[in-house]
Amino acid sequence: RMVAIRERIRQEQATERSMQEQVASAVRETSAAVEAGEISEEQAHQRLTGMRERLAVAARGAGERERATLTREQIVRIRAELAAAIEAGRITEDQARERMAGLRERMVQERTPEPVSRRPRDAPSGRQIALFNGRDLSGWEYFLTDETATMEDVWSVEDGILVCTGDPRGYLATVEEYQNFRLVVEWRWPEEPGNSGVLLRITGEPTMLPNCAEAQLRSGSAGDMYGFNGFKIGGDEERLSEISIGWSLPALERNEKEPGEWNRYEITVRGGTITVMLNGKLVNEATGCDVRAGKIGLQSEGGVIHFRTITLTPMRAGR
Repeated sequence: RMVAIRERIRQEQATERSMQEQVASAVRETSAAVEAGEISEEQAHQRLTGMRERLAVAARGAGERERATLTREQIVRIRAELAAAIEAGRITEDQARERMAGLRERMVQERTPEPVSRRPRDAPSGRQIALFNGRDLSGWEYFLTDETATMEDVWSVEDGILVCTGDPRGYLATVEEYQNFRLVVEWRWPEEPGNSGVLLRITGEPTMLPNCAEAQLRSGSAGDMYGFNGFKIGGDEERLSEISIGWSLPALERNEKEPGEWNRYEITVRGGTITVMLNGKLVNEATGCDVRAGKIGLQSEGGVIHFRTITLTPMRAGR
């Protein structure tokens, strides 16, 4: 048994060295791509995070399947063998504790799986999700006012950029729904500036302006917020007004870049509060918003617009 443990330790060490070498190589290549302007820093982060996760999954592989069959008696035996390995100087006490903790956790997870109905829609993992993978429109669906048009008529991916023609009108929406999250969206107007928007917590029947909140992207008005089709938003009474299509909350100030340059939204949706950061500056905050899970959307609304980074990080529920 000790021989098997030593062999497992040797294999794990070799795998770890290989992973470190692959990550180091990827970091060098990605850094060079950022410096050359081929990708953004956000895209570089997504690539490296995805690579680390894939390597970790590959490293576990067969070892996970083997550990899944361990009984409590085997755990006790392994504990004694690890103690002997510590005395012989082959591993440290910290390494032994980490291995035992991992084995116990896996046993609990395997024997008491969490019911799907109890899993929160927005688990507080803090793990960033790339809603746009830079290659295709996996994970997205659409609505267009022209029922004869297709997704490909309006949206396409070119050199890692999501391109929207703006015609016909409608929106692209995530298949999944999210309630509490931090959303990062980068966009620019490559031609004549037009209109678009980031839709939040979309529910109900698809229409041009569905039941949702919007962070405006219209050139010159980025940072304005709306509540459409019954979606309630609140905020500063001096800025908030009820309009024919819902509620309007103009931005506190403007911080949009010149047409052709990339802009960056950092939108935090938590409980009844939605805050909007534009290019690093707080430009709006809505309170008393409707709280429920919904889709994330990007509007097609009459102008060619490019999207580069679209990431979401789930958050714990707020007030």
